[in-house]
Amino acid sequence: FFDGDAEAAKEFTAAKDKVAEVVEKLLAVRASDSMAVGSAIALITCSANYIDLGAGGYSQRKERSEFVLRRTAGQAAEAWPEFLFGAVLSTQGASDIQGLNPYVPRDRAET
Repeated sequence: FFDGDAEAAKEFTAAKDKVAEVVEKLLAVRASDSMAVGSAIALITCSANYIDLGAGGYSQRKERSEFVLRRTAGQAAEAWPEFLFGAVLSTQGASDIQGLNPYVPRDRAET
């Protein structure tokens, strides 16, 4: 490729090595970003599904406990990540989230 031009071949090799170094750094950043996104999605989903069983008086705690038991039995749905992504796009997103979890505070559903 660089027949007889040692200096050009040397510059090409240096450039190729620099590109490989940049690609390696980009792959490391990509892996780190992927881990952060995965953690954030899990945290957001957990937050949308969280029910404080200790809140309120006896009747509220009983009502919340019954809701958790219905969820465990598959009679009440949990929010899943795709649903939450759709809620972000919806003009009624907070209400949609509260439809699945009536015990999530409005301010948390809006964020």
